Amino acid sequence: EEMTDLNQQVQRAAHVFFGQFNFFQAVLIWLFVLSLVCGGIIQACSPNLRYVDCLFLAVSALTHTGLYPVEGKEISPQAYIVIYVLMYAAGICVLPLVPMIYRRIAFERIRPQLDEFLENEVRPEFLKECLQASPSDDTVSTDRPVTRALVQAIKQSELRYRALGMTILAMMIHIFFWLFVGTFVMYGIALRYDDPLETKERGFSTLWVNAFLAASSFFNCGFTLTSDTLFQYTDKPGIYVWSSFLIIAGNTAAPMCFRGVMRILYTFADTLRLDKEALRFALTNPRLITSHLFGSRQNFALVIILLLIDFGEFFFFLGSDLSREQMQEYGDKGTLVGIGYFQTISTRSCGMQLIDLRRCNQGMLVVYVFTMYISAAPLMSQMHASAQHMKEDGTTGAAHENSGEAWRSFSSHYLFRHTAGLFVAILICAFAEDRLGDVDAELFFIIFEIISAYGNVGLTMGYPGKLFSLSGAMTDVSKVTIMGVMIMGKIRGLPAHTDVVSGFRFGRVVKRMLREARKEADACRRRRDSMESADGDASAIPIVERVGLTRSLELARETLF
Repeated sequence: EEMTDLNQQVQRAAHVFFGQFNFFQAVLIWLFVLSLVCGGIIQACSPNLRYVDCLFLAVSALTHTGLYPVEGKEISPQAYIVIYVLMYAAGICVLPLVPMIYRRIAFERIRPQLDEFLENEVRPEFLKECLQASPSDDTVSTDRPVTRALVQAIKQSELRYRALGMTILAMMIHIFFWLFVGTFVMYGIALRYDDPLETKERGFSTLWVNAFLAASSFFNCGFTLTSDTLFQYTDKPGIYVWSSFLIIAGNTAAPMCFRGVMRILYTFADTLRLDKEALRFALTNPRLITSHLFGSRQNFALVIILLLIDFGEFFFFLGSDLSREQMQEYGDKGTLVGIGYFQTISTRSCGMQLIDLRRCNQGMLVVYVFTMYISAAPLMSQMHASAQHMKEDGTTGAAHENSGEAWRSFSSHYLFRHTAGLFVAILICAFAEDRLGDVDAELFFIIFEIISAYGNVGLTMGYPGKLFSLSGAMTDVSKVTIMGVMIMGKIRGLPAHTDVVSGFRFGRVVKRMLREARKEADACRRRRDSMESADGDASAIPIVERVGLTRSLELARETLF
């Protein structure tokens, strides 16, 4: 009891100083710590690089931005392995797994206490009555309301716990399929072409080059083992077309892919001996499971938004650059159409380039700035529209009452979340980079770089005569500023901390409910004892039948399924 009191005092003190720890804070700490550590590892692997550039590379890899502060040929093969690992550490298909695993662990840790409470304090008939009733059912007896609410929370959490397991399995299948199969498909396509000269000179194998490219495409990172991004692949359409499929599967189409995998698992659940009820629950209540699993309606809206944005950008490219004189050196009109298609897919999230953007129509550059700023907007709009939150009684409900409220949440948490921070970043870089000259790094190019960093895209205007991003020609002050912008852009794409799928409130809410239910049970027991004393005949009081752990669980499953 003394240790319990001490733990509660420590938790209260931590809450006073730090607030309630949540997924947002966890990701922020993860990004900072891993960036600092891996920046040092990259420098150890490439002693010729300064720490600020190594730190920039680590942040760029973790945030999946892909901006280069140095030329790729200066990065050692060992440092590229570190970058490859970092791409996995915070991927859009990987981060959602963290709160899902946490919620399963949290339920497993508190489950013995819940089972003990059900075994010792809840009568079988009362348990059955609570399990059969909905949380809002007013016809059920109001006796012991806290216990009733706790049983309802356990009822929902039990099925959600199993659904989380099935969803984690589906997401792991999705990641493994696109990375493993994607790598070997990319490798098979690459065998039809000659390897880039730079990779031959550095001794990189064809398999390693294409494994790195496949992972960078799937995680929308934008790094390549060639210093000039994909300039050497303009005559290799098979590679960049397959890369575009990986880009889509790893980002904007990920929710649809997750749902597709779960549909397949549900169809063959009996044959594969999977938990069919849990799969049905996840498909019916996707936003109670993860932020990246939507219902059919949200997926349809997502497809429509994506098509409108991508087709609009593609038509702008065809209209402005297809016949542009500066673009003709890349090939005929068929080649330029393929380049335009890839840039349309890559621009909004991945940032790989087949062309020098300084040759594009300046209006097209403005279109690129817009699409980079709203990079994950289609996905985030549906995430906010379908958000769920946990109430104080342990039940869940829609976070927004109507579409207007959802739009305001999306605007404040995504579209205009860091406008002041972006203005400050542009101001700092504008003053710091005045030395670069009007032509090579004019203000628009600096703004382009900052918006690219904020969208975690990595598209860059570059610097004449150098094979690195414009950031590579900037001062250390500007590099640190852009690192901060990349981190801002990464956390902008996270769900709200009140979202039930990302919040760390489940354990705290259920523990609080369990404490109150125990107090309620003690109060009931005291009332019963006082009645026994008043009557003077304990034998007249009905004996409370207590069910064992196995009986409670069997009764719950029988009632639910």
